[in-house]
Order: sequence, then structure tokens, then C-alpha cells
Amino acid sequence: MQWRHIPNIFSVTRVLMVLPVAFSIVQDAFGLALILFIAAGLSDGLDGYLARKYDWESAFGKMFDPVADKLLVLGVAVSLVYTGHLPMLLMCLMLVKDFVVIFGAFIYTLLAGFPEVKPLMIGKVTTAMQIILITCLLITAALQPVIAPWVMPALFWMVALTTFIDGIIYLWVWTDKLRFDERYY
Repeated sequence: MQWRHIPNIFSVTRVLMVLPVAFSIVQDAFGLALILFIAAGLSDGLDGYLARKYDWESAFGKMFDPVADKLLVLGVAVSLVYTGHLPMLLMCLMLVKDFVVIFGAFIYTLLAGFPEVKPLMIGKVTTAMQIILITCLLITAALQPVIAPWVMPALFWMVALTTFIDGIIYLWVWTDKLRFDERYY
């Protein structure tokens, strides 16, 4: 194994952690789920840091890292809906937005070739908000109400708003890219 593959190993490990985190939630082991979710989050930060600091970035990592993040967030969200801790409509909005982004990239690839993928700031904000919400839900479920009662509804609305805006902006960006891509015409 070469050192430059370490960030990719962290990304693959994050995907492998989805089932244990989700299973812990479904089994009402919220403390364990919280620890595993935080460990997965730290691995995300560490793989990005290592890839940038030591120039260990790879095409696989650039594509797989965000997929690993989405699988973790959505897998945990589905589990939290199942246990009644997350509203179904919010999880559906998260799923639809990610489906639109993935479907848009797929259609673009079919019509104009593989796109240059650059994450948008709104996407990073949305993912951060979703992670904050999930962390707060897990903390509340594990430790009982330690977060002010008004915080959770506010977080639900903030995640819904950023997710909706994120989906609209990505749709606009992909449509605009395709419209002006000379390879398409």
C-alpha cells in the first residue's frame, strides 16, 4: 500500500460505517451511533486534510469522498426517520435533492461528456447543516433533552431551506453548463 491511498481508505471506511451507525440507531443505541457518526465525520476531515497537505488527491477520491458523505448522511437520516427522530418530509427533500444532482450529472455526461465537477459553497453549507442536525438529533436521543426545545425545529427549517436552495442552484448550474457547453452542440 502506498501512503497516498490513505485518504481513499478513510472514504471507503466511512461508507462501511453507514450500516453500523444505522443499525445502532434502529437498536436505540444512540450513544454508540453518536460516537460512530462523530468518528466518521472526523475521518472525513482527516482524509481531506491529508489529501491536500501531502498532495494525495486522486480522481477516485474526488468522486468517492462526496459519495461517502452522502451515503453516511442519507443512511443515518433514513434510520432517524424510522425511529421517529427526523421528519419524513425532510428526509425526502434530502433524497430528492441528491437524486436531482446525481441525475443531472448523469444526463450531462450522456449529452456532453464527463463534466468538470467543482463543489459549490451552497452544497458544502447544506451538507454541514445536515451533519449538524443529525449530530444534534443523536445527542438529544443519547443524552435526552440537552438541547433547547426551540433549536430542533429551527434546525429542521434551516436544513430544509438550504437543501431546497442547494437543489435549485445545482439544477440551474447544470442546465447553464449544458446550455453553454460546445461539446453538446
